[in-house]
Amino acid sequence: MVEAQHRLLVEHLNLARLHAVIGISMGGMQAFEWAVRYPTFVEVVISIMGSPQLASFDQLLWTTTLSELQNGRALGASDDSVWTQLTRLLTLFLRTSRAVNESDSASVATEVAKEAKAFRQTWTLEDYAAQLRAALRHDVAARFGGDLARAAMEVRARMLVVFSWDDHMVTARSAVAFAKYERADTLSISSPCGHTASACEQARIGVAVREFLAR
Repeated sequence: MVEAQHRLLVEHLNLARLHAVIGISMGGMQAFEWAVRYPTFVEVVISIMGSPQLASFDQLLWTTTLSELQNGRALGASDDSVWTQLTRLLTLFLRTSRAVNESDSASVATEVAKEAKAFRQTWTLEDYAAQLRAALRHDVAARFGGDLARAAMEVRARMLVVFSWDDHMVTARSAVAFAKYERADTLSISSPCGHTASACEQARIGVAVREFLAR
C-alpha cells in the first residue's frame, strides 16, 4: 500500500517530499511504514491507534477473523451470515467489555445487525479478506530480521505515536516500544472506547496533533 502511495506521489503528482503522513488504525500502520521505508520523503509522521508490528494477540485475532470469513464461504454460508459473524467479532474487540456492557443484549444485537448491513453495502468479503491478509503481513521490521530497534534507526521524521492500552484491536505494545527506540512523542489515551478512542477522544487527540504539527 505504501509503495503504491509513494509511486502515485512521485510518478504521477511529481511531489518530491511530504510535510506529514497521518493515519488511524490501518492508516496508522502505514504511517509507521512510511517513516521506515521512505525516511527522507516525509518530515512528520503521526500514527493513531496503529502498530509497526502486530503482536501475538493481534495476530490471533485477525487470523481468527480471516478464518471465520474463509470457513463461512467454504461452507456456503450467505454473505449476510458471514458479515454478521465478522461484525460480532469486531463488536467484541473494538471497545472494552465495559463499554459493550453499557448496552443490553438486545441493543447490542441491533447494533451488530446495523453494522453488518453497512459493511455488506460497503465492502465485498473478498476485499475485506485482502485487507485482513495485508494487516497480518504488516511488519516494518521485516527487512531487519524483525528487530524493531533496527527499523526505528531508519526514521528521520519527527514522530507522534497515539495509542491506548485499552485497545484490543491493535494492541499498543509494539507501538510503544518503537516510540521509545525512536524517541518519538507519545500520547496515551485511557478510554473504554478502546480502538475507537480515535473517535471518542477526537477532541483531545486533535489538540495534540495540531500542536505537534505546529512545532
